[in-house]
Amino acid sequence: MSARIVAVADVFDALTMVRPYKTAMAVEEALGCIQGDSGCYFDPTCVKAFASAWDAVLAVRETAVGSRLKVMARTTEPWARIPELRREVTKSVG
Repeated sequence: MSARIVAVADVFDALTMVRPYKTAMAVEEALGCIQGDSGCYFDPTCVKAFASAWDAVLAVRETAVGSRLKVMARTTEPWARIPELRREVTKSVG
């Protein structure tokens, strides 16, 4: 069940966030895509719970997007963060 819940959240995140290879989809459009694949790619119970908690989903997304935008504002090239990521990994491991 945990994997089914994460699948819905992960696809929503992937659809609604800018990636180097695509633009972000509107949140309502992403929800429609997920609902359209309910019972096919996604567990219908998870999709129903996700949609019923829509206000909470958007609140969590805004918090996450805000923190991501701060990091992304430092550079537009994904490879430019490699030295910074190495420092973060070293700090968390050491």
